[in-house]
Amino acid sequence: MAKIGDIKSVGNGFRFRFTCPITGKIQSRKNQNQAELEKIKAQLISDIDTGFYQQKVREAQAAKGKEKTTFITAVRAYEKERERDFARGDIQRSTLDTYLTQLRRLKPLYDLDCADLSTQHFQEIIDELPGKSADTPATQRTRKAHAIEYKRLQVWLVRHGYTATKFDPLKTGQKRKKVMWVPQPGEVQKVIEAAQGKWRAMIALMATTGLRQGEVRALAWDAVDFDRQRIFVKQAVKKAGKGGAGGVQIDLPKRDASVRTLSVSEGVLNLLKAMPNNGDLIFGEADGTPVDPNKIRFEVTKAIKRSGVEWRGSSSHTFRHFACSLFMQEFSNPKKVQQLMGHASITVTMDIYTHLFKEDEDARDGNRIAGRLGL
Repeated sequence: MAKIGDIKSVGNGFRFRFTCPITGKIQSRKNQNQAELEKIKAQLISDIDTGFYQQKVREAQAAKGKEKTTFITAVRAYEKERERDFARGDIQRSTLDTYLTQLRRLKPLYDLDCADLSTQHFQEIIDELPGKSADTPATQRTRKAHAIEYKRLQVWLVRHGYTATKFDPLKTGQKRKKVMWVPQPGEVQKVIEAAQGKWRAMIALMATTGLRQGEVRALAWDAVDFDRQRIFVKQAVKKAGKGGAGGVQIDLPKRDASVRTLSVSEGVLNLLKAMPNNGDLIFGEADGTPVDPNKIRFEVTKAIKRSGVEWRGSSSHTFRHFACSLFMQEFSNPKKVQQLMGHASITVTMDIYTHLFKEDEDARDGNRIAGRLGL
């Protein structure tokens, strides 16, 4: 908040000083008539409170060729103000951490000019908030908490002259449905063929079974029944300690529904048989630890680029969506698809994947899906 001094008599008139909330420089206003100067001071206070004064200063700076203020600059300044609230004891540490986490969700907007921000920018962030897993949307309570903090930020942006935008209320009700992109079988087949070594086997396995990345990373050789062409999903890689501070560990899946048995095609099993058995984990590192997710992302992205396929989804999780979309075509019973995907609730299956129902294309199970990929 700008500091505005009292009106004082100087020479043949009157004057008051104030600190510019943008530049931090001391400014002054003078007038020979004290009553007129009091009106000027009252108007200045009003302009600063509404952000009009700050906006005028920024417009003047822009006119002089100075750089515009990117949103990340404003967010960093706002975060410092929040930290000062904590230092004064106005908020608890846990509350500050929550606010900072909510603000980090705004990262896609960081490069925008503050003057170009709109309600829609913030609304899209709230609409895309994930739930406890990538397969579930955020609860209304979570969206409301984010909306409250973003409203505070919007008011602060206007008050400090970063923008003159009149923001509309943010909607926190039913999450807007997002149309999920799913590749065609031919596109997935090209990616599999472009992958090399164990990565080809991993991509083929994810695309034909819908395994989560954490389940693939924890998949052990003793969980594969080559004779019956089955795999047993009974463990997953998890973060250990609070916030993953303890690294990773292999444990039971988070939900009982994730423990399941899936059929695997002969083609995929042959890819697994061709891999060296250097430890308990099929896709483990040389030291026996689970493969790093960043390495998976790198290798999958590399295979996608080699394939020439125009990929519009996330790297590895898209293969899970692909498998689920085909399962939905092959089975008329959504409950069966829920079991194959390991969803805790059929609501998750229907809410996220209902739009993927298409005309039946003559395959009937996981083996047939793999057959469509030439596996």
